[in-house]
Amino acid sequence: MILENDDKLISKVTVRLKRTDNNTVIGTGILYYQDSLKDKIYIFTTAHSLFNDSDEFKEKLDSIDIDVFNDNSNRYETITVNNIDERLISKDKDSDFAIIIIEKELIENLVGEIPKIKVAKERLDFSKFVCKGFPMATMGKELDVIYPIWKQRMTEVDKFQLELTETYTEFNMKGFSRWWNFYGCK
Repeated sequence: MILENDDKLISKVTVRLKRTDNNTVIGTGILYYQDSLKDKIYIFTTAHSLFNDSDEFKEKLDSIDIDVFNDNSNRYETITVNNIDERLISKDKDSDFAIIIIEKELIENLVGEIPKIKVAKERLDFSKFVCKGFPMATMGKELDVIYPIWKQRMTEVDKFQLELTETYTEFNMKGFSRWWNFYGCK
């Protein structure tokens, strides 16, 4: 990922998740598309965002709204998703991961072509990252960016730690979630 591409690419593939019943921002996700997915687009997000009771994973929301950025009109378009497939939700606090599958045509009719994203399973030699989300620092209304640096791999769980270079309080970080939209930078 080249930082100069940040404005166009990362903003275009970062989505905002909201409750359909009261329009409250509940999380952030990332659009993922590769040719092998054919007519589907995956949205990677946190599992806890899809539940009324967060990390308890017992009261799944019936539907959510997904705001996708249209860079031609410079505004968000909303898609409502009902009946999220529970088989694609990890209800483990340590993995806290979910995939929402949407028809590619539905999204591209609203916002145009979705860029293809390469997924890396290993850190390789990335040491700097770009993370975007809808944190409390912006009241969940604006996409914000932070630039953490690699700290360490954790030993007892399959996780890693990044060190923040920004001076956010814990409250202001809420909304970036525990699963961010990462783009490694060499």
